[in-house]
Amino acid sequence: MLATQLGAFGAPADLVVSGINAGLNTGRSILHSGTVGAALTGQNFGISGLAVSVAWGDDWYWETAARCAAEVVASHLIDAPARTVLNLNVPAVSYDDLAGVRWARLAAFGVVRAAMADASNGQLQMELTATGDTPDPDTDQGSVNAGYASLTTLVGVVEAWSADVDLAADADLTGLTMTDRVVPGVPLEAVHRVPDASEHRSLRRPGIGIV
Repeated sequence: MLATQLGAFGAPADLVVSGINAGLNTGRSILHSGTVGAALTGQNFGISGLAVSVAWGDDWYWETAARCAAEVVASHLIDAPARTVLNLNVPAVSYDDLAGVRWARLAAFGVVRAAMADASNGQLQMELTATGDTPDPDTDQGSVNAGYASLTTLVGVVEAWSADVDLAADADLTGLTMTDRVVPGVPLEAVHRVPDASEHRSLRRPGIGIV
């Protein structure tokens, strides 16, 4: 993705669609996902993107994921504000058996997590193991478990500002200190304020059609 935007393969992309990844990218473990990372890299270059992943079941339902992705791009991403990134996770069902597509927040964990296992030869072994976590139904993993494709808006690496900071383009931030104004980890709201020089100073969930 970085090489594409720097012109290694011709003109920079207008939109990123990353995937279809073989396996879900749900929960906060998406921090380690290359599929999601490609879409967020595009966001850093000022363009929008979609990361697409499909669950494993009795088969790989690539067609279901591809059809969902095409529909999301057409109805929710093309006309969205610049730098909007969506994460789509699709259950392992046929398109006709899909319960629908719905907005979801990130689960605390994905479907699996890394764990260290004992090894008899004195070496460490890392394995992927089921989390054992029961996700809330309004999360991405909970939605997929219920037969829905989940759609989540993501923001990449940005500064965390407290709500009282004026982020207008001409705001005077002289003297802003970490101790009284800037709050690391400030909660992200439905509309995410992004303090940068882009034309669109917010990232929004496009409110079109999906429940």
